[in-house]
Amino acid sequence: MKAVSVLIFAVLLLLRSHMGNASILPEELTLSQMVAMDAAVEQMQGAVKGALIVPNGYRTSIDGKYNRKYHGVCYGYLAGIAASDSEPVYSRRFIVHVPDTEQLEIAKRAVSHLLLLLWENHSHLHFDHPVSENTVELWITSGPGTGRSADAAGEQFKNQIYIYDINSARSPEEWAREISHEYGHFALPGVSGFSAPENWANGMLGERLSLKWILEDIILGRLSKNDLRILDENDLRDYVHRQVSPLIVQISAKGADEKSFLSKDSRGMDIYTGFALYFDSIYGSAALRRAMDSTLPKNGQQYIKSDDFFRGALYSLKSAKEIEIHPAQVTSGVGKDSFYIYLPKGRYRISEYDILNWRIDSQNPNEVVKNQSSAAFNAGWRSIHMQRKDGNASPSITLTRQPGGTT
Repeated sequence: MKAVSVLIFAVLLLLRSHMGNASILPEELTLSQMVAMDAAVEQMQGAVKGALIVPNGYRTSIDGKYNRKYHGVCYGYLAGIAASDSEPVYSRRFIVHVPDTEQLEIAKRAVSHLLLLLWENHSHLHFDHPVSENTVELWITSGPGTGRSADAAGEQFKNQIYIYDINSARSPEEWAREISHEYGHFALPGVSGFSAPENWANGMLGERLSLKWILEDIILGRLSKNDLRILDENDLRDYVHRQVSPLIVQISAKGADEKSFLSKDSRGMDIYTGFALYFDSIYGSAALRRAMDSTLPKNGQQYIKSDDFFRGALYSLKSAKEIEIHPAQVTSGVGKDSFYIYLPKGRYRISEYDILNWRIDSQNPNEVVKNQSSAAFNAGWRSIHMQRKDGNASPSITLTRQPGGTT
């Protein structure tokens, strides 16, 4: 009965979310079609190529959960790759609803941020949100969520996202964090079983990972300040300093063991998200994607737990042909880095980029490796020390697996 009730609610939510709409804009539009529309169209000219569309005239939408009316709407389209003999086709990816037309600037900023999150997920993880629900709708409500706890800022059900109480005082960081959090629930793989602060961890990972990526891409020049519509670089640095860096340090300072991932309280969620952030920083986003793809629930479990991800991540390193190692903090700006890494057993050819000196330590003095072109390692956690050629560069060491020496 519970499954049937959830299915009925989902159908009603998707149907009723469009009640009262004069029309829904098409799933795909060309630039010439957008220009000819009775709407205000804003082209996004930064790294994220897209368009914001606000239809002219009075409109009414009614959300499917709270039955509230919304009179402001902004559509977010992402530009695709055009054929050589045609113009680019834009795909509808987001619709943001606000109670009144006076709040359309909030809707436009929210759409811009959502398009940026989609761009970051695709750039780093080659993820798109589920194509079966290509368009995500965000409803920014006029009041708090009915039946929700007083501190609940939003919720997500499939491709429907709610951010509560548009008139509540929020900093730019809080807007970006809440939108990133709820979109993370939809777009990222789920890890569950936590008792606090919530059951599923992909929302918390979504906000921490995406805002970390945005800051890194600003620093590395992949994004410009014009790509930021909600918060600026100073806001990002402050958030990463408080909410991301300490979680990476808790892993990079000493490594991790499976036992610590059995905790299911808020600290347990910090350990899980911290390990995912650490993995992304140390081994790269491609390695994080492989770790996610390598993670399966234990036999008899329906959902993935955080210790499953820990095992999957280490397994993905064991099966990788190459392991890239980067400094723990790309934003640190220091010239020397010391941190812990996990290395699978194997024999490796070692190459380096933008590094003056490096050393991989071991408890056994005979196993210390320093500035060598090849080495063999037993499986385990080891400390690594890097001295950069340039304090602001992004150095790396690549270990390429060689035949022999593995088990």
